[in-house]
Amino acid sequence: SSEIYLSKLPSLICKYRKLTPKARCLLMAHFFGASNILMLSVYATSWVAQDLFKGDPYKSQASEGLNILFDIGVSWGAFALFLTSFVILLAGFAVERMTRSPKKSYLKYFYIFSQLLATLALFSCAFVSNFDDIFIIFPLTGFAFQTFQTIPEVLSDCLGSEKNVKKLKNLQSYVLFYAQVFSFVVIPLFFLLFPDRNDNLWGM
Repeated sequence: SSEIYLSKLPSLICKYRKLTPKARCLLMAHFFGASNILMLSVYATSWVAQDLFKGDPYKSQASEGLNILFDIGVSWGAFALFLTSFVILLAGFAVERMTRSPKKSYLKYFYIFSQLLATLALFSCAFVSNFDDIFIIFPLTGFAFQTFQTIPEVLSDCLGSEKNVKKLKNLQSYVLFYAQVFSFVVIPLFFLLFPDRNDNLWGM
């Protein structure tokens, strides 16, 4: 339960401090990568529906037509995410081949590339007004979806002694929960502090 995770936070912080600099860097990249993926999963369809289709999610007689536009936008956003799954699949094949290579440095560069690609793609949302662009933006994030799931654990095996690797993997098992806390508790606080901002766009 969440109480167990939160009660372990002080001990996890102590373990984090004892990691090597490379291990800490990998763990933090994994944490923010998880947060990025979670926020995209939550806000992608509503961003398409409200910002691109100008739909209104609130059901009322005055906004009945806008409500239909919202539903259509959500459907197209979901379809773009469906197409992203094929990019995730292809990236999975690439990662699997790289894990069999003796040069694990390729994985590191692919991990960095995927996160930068996702960042640039999502940053472009601030300038996008064309519906067709979602079929470029969302699939480009597919590489980050795949590498977040696989590469950090593989790279962990290359970081020092067996004891350090075991300690790092133990901390990685908690990353998703704390990324959820960060994404769904901490980030929404910024929405409250800046109510005039577009929540969907900032969430992306």
